Amino acid sequence: MKWMFVLVLALSPLYAAAAPWGAVANYTEPKAGQTSAKRPGERYLIAQILDGRPIRAKLTLAKDSTKYQSYEKIISQGYNRWFQETAQQIRAAGREKEFADILPLLEKGVPVRFVGEVDEADIEFLIVPFKEVGEYCRGAAGCYIHSDQFPLPQIVLPQDNIFWRVVSLGEIKTANIGLHEIGHSLGLSDQYERARSLNSHPLYSTEETYKNSVMYNATSLSCDDADGIINLIDLTRGFSRGGELGWRSLCKKSDVVYVRSAPLTKGPYVITALDQGKKWRLEAFDKGSKKAEYVLAVNLYSKSMPLEDISETVFRRDSAGRPLSAKSSEGEEVYYSYVYDRKVRLAVRNGEVTNATVWQPVYKKNKRNEKLFSVYFGEGGGLSVIGYTRPYSSKGKKGTMIYIGGLDKREKSADVSLEFDAKGNIIKSEIVWPSSDQARTTTDSAIGQTTPATSATRASSPAGMESKIRRSLRHSALVKEREKKIEDLVEWYLRQSY
Repeated sequence: MKWMFVLVLALSPLYAAAAPWGAVANYTEPKAGQTSAKRPGERYLIAQILDGRPIRAKLTLAKDSTKYQSYEKIISQGYNRWFQETAQQIRAAGREKEFADILPLLEKGVPVRFVGEVDEADIEFLIVPFKEVGEYCRGAAGCYIHSDQFPLPQIVLPQDNIFWRVVSLGEIKTANIGLHEIGHSLGLSDQYERARSLNSHPLYSTEETYKNSVMYNATSLSCDDADGIINLIDLTRGFSRGGELGWRSLCKKSDVVYVRSAPLTKGPYVITALDQGKKWRLEAFDKGSKKAEYVLAVNLYSKSMPLEDISETVFRRDSAGRPLSAKSSEGEEVYYSYVYDRKVRLAVRNGEVTNATVWQPVYKKNKRNEKLFSVYFGEGGGLSVIGYTRPYSSKGKKGTMIYIGGLDKREKSADVSLEFDAKGNIIKSEIVWPSSDQARTTTDSAIGQTTPATSATRASSPAGMESKIRRSLRHSALVKEREKKIEDLVEWYLRQSY
């Protein structure tokens, strides 16, 4: 039960024909071993292209493949297409003057030099039979693999195969898959719904999804891909195109404006969980520029178990009317963050977090299956979590409520799981209280079937009998206290509307 909330730590998307460019999540982070990055993009290949250095590629083919030169051509053309077709998009939009500073670079393209040894390369390409690609790429038709544990990134691509071309109507083609993966090596993130929330930078990425993008699944670059390359170039060299006013997306139907490579509407706050929810990072931005960063610990003794609805006064909203900053009726400063499909609310008092609330979808087979609501708060010196999951399209009460008391105190944690039908009736429950308290309650089908543990100590004297009575009274009080908590949790769940 606990793992579910820990794994989901990490906005409702706006669906429109807009520019969904995205930099990968770690684009602005330093390489492993560095205390700070000299500039964004050091992990990726845009930086060395801007320095005038060629891409040095090591090409490794399957044993039965003899088409070395054809794959060299696919790789070289892939890198060049990202630059030269971006230039074509600029010219098609009639905005040559606006981008005159980078047009020569884009139209020149990217020199790619193939080397024979891995230690001479910047990136390695592995060309393997299509049936083997899934072993490298976890079932995908191709992948980009880059980890600080392995300094040389790899791109795994399938061999060209006429059968798979026909079956997939041209989708499974080495050049098409390669173009997408090469985009990753330059620093671009995925754009299809589930992946963008996992690997896209929270600030340097738009929120919209748009299928006409190579980083979604298109086979040729369009205006949104061009936005991405331009923004990567500007972000890497620290250039603010258009100054404080920024520049408008190349997509004609888009109203997205970029300032310092960030969409003007992003921010002003980005909230991220740290240390499994015991700490939270609050970043404040203004027009794409970070103004402040705070790391705030949860007050583990706060009395902010969210069983009561707390009102708040909103001070600032975004263009969609969503709250950005507020003050709660309890006197807390409240901040909201909207990143892709996740919304976070952070309540702060005296420099400490009283509770952090997360709303986000749960995916199954790349489709939204459930919606998850969870609140992290301090309780008795430990971190606790309360939340629920519900079917994504359901408006009823069907779902599962979960309470974990003392998440970071394994020997004293409490686990409560209650499953409800659409009318809010409990149809299944599992309740485990801390065993170290010498009282354990479990239920299988309904609240109220409680069984307090019996003491193993037998009273053999009046003093022993008196001690047994005191323990029994404590157990009874504890059971009543826990029954009241279950009632409160059920009442809280039934009030929720998310």
